[in-house]
Amino acid sequence: MREYDDYTLKKVQELELSILKDFVEICEREGFRYFLEAGSLLGAIRHKGFIPWDDDIDVGMPRKDYMKFLKYAKENLTDKYNILNLYEYENYPLTSTQLALKDTTFVIDYFEEIKGVPFGIFLDIFPMDYVSDDEKIRRKQILKCYIYGHIIILKGVKKPYIPYTGLLKKFLHFGTATVHYMLNIFKVSPKRLCKKMERTVYPYRNGTKWIKYIDAEGLDVDLCKWDDIFPTVPIEFCGLTVQAPKNWDKYLKNYYGDYMQLPPVEKRKNHFPAKLDFGKYK
Repeated sequence: MREYDDYTLKKVQELELSILKDFVEICEREGFRYFLEAGSLLGAIRHKGFIPWDDDIDVGMPRKDYMKFLKYAKENLTDKYNILNLYEYENYPLTSTQLALKDTTFVIDYFEEIKGVPFGIFLDIFPMDYVSDDEKIRRKQILKCYIYGHIIILKGVKKPYIPYTGLLKKFLHFGTATVHYMLNIFKVSPKRLCKKMERTVYPYRNGTKWIKYIDAEGLDVDLCKWDDIFPTVPIEFCGLTVQAPKNWDKYLKNYYGDYMQLPPVEKRKNHFPAKLDFGKYK
């Protein structure tokens, strides 16, 4: 984690909160289901808002609602926001969507080499898919998606985030750079890989007990039962009423363990940008 000065972090959080407000208003008006997740849910429960050092907001949406929201956003929000995903930008390196505020710049260091994507201060939106109730099938399904997702990242990113230092980090980055160049030489299509990921969950589109963001890190990260999420419940985030998983305590325990305990400084994370510009929002 790299530390912001107080003004910059507060400004980033302020603009992200404004994006969340727009998102929540749309979802409530149009009937799109969503829920606060990951570190943002943790922040809401533990701090009534942002984790003090955090610099993003995460929401999850069932795939059906996610696709409806993307259609709505493309038709109604492009005067204020860029909708960043693989449907809109071939070089976008993730299988989720960022609702990015126009006239701002927020480029994470390992996205710095990506061309043609207007990265800005953003809201992260993760599509949640039904996955198999059979554990063996589910694990194979998720592993396949995990591999596809990492290939998509490496197509666009030569040196992705690696939680190591020293020679091991250099060695792993040599390997990722090699894969990056090979994927570009052979013109591998991230959009096609994304569609392959979506096809792995298509047979379960009518519902199972389990849902997951299929590109999440690890086999069990974000894996939860539908009935533990829906119907969602209202909670507070920086004075804004937002939706949270019905069983948010179970969700957070599965995700973080003792989630009320602050992590040591060396395990705290943020997305400190290589390029940051507030544009007209200064």
